[in-house]
Amino acid sequence: MQQKLAALFAMLGDIGKIFNEQKFKHLSDTSQLFEFKADQGRVLCFFFIGKRVILTHGFLKKSDKIPKGEIDRAENIKADFTARSKR
Repeated sequence: MQQKLAALFAMLGDIGKIFNEQKFKHLSDTSQLFEFKADQGRVLCFFFIGKRVILTHGFLKKSDKIPKGEIDRAENIKADFTARSKR
């Protein structure tokens, strides 16, 4: 799983966009959060100024929907990162 995620990170860096929604997609009902997907592993992220991708955290997904707590955690990390970056 780690190798698959690393390959997705490299693909995003090399190509700039991953068109396969089974591997990378926008999470609906969020403030521009995205997820990298490899098997059951998920890594949430967001884009920041200068085309930077900020990875928030990773977890194993055990059900069909992403748990709300994981989305809330990523939103909090994003808000904290954005606030600290404006200083």
